Amino acid sequence: MGEIEWEQTLDEIAEKLGNIKVQHGPEAVSLMTGCIHEPWDLARFFNLFGSPNVVNVNANL
Repeated sequence: MGEIEWEQTLDEIAEKLGNIKVQHGPEAVSLMTGCIHEPWDLARFFNLFGSPNVVNVNANL
């Protein structure tokens, strides 16, 4: 498998996410992280996408 440019990569990801959103709704996509700080940029992306499915599991014991 060969390398592809960033722009093509982003276009393919956007197309696939768009297809999932149309076929199954935005709630079909989720994010789960295990870091101390919430990834606000990813949480904002999911908010704009329409998915409430962002879970941050604080792994700080």
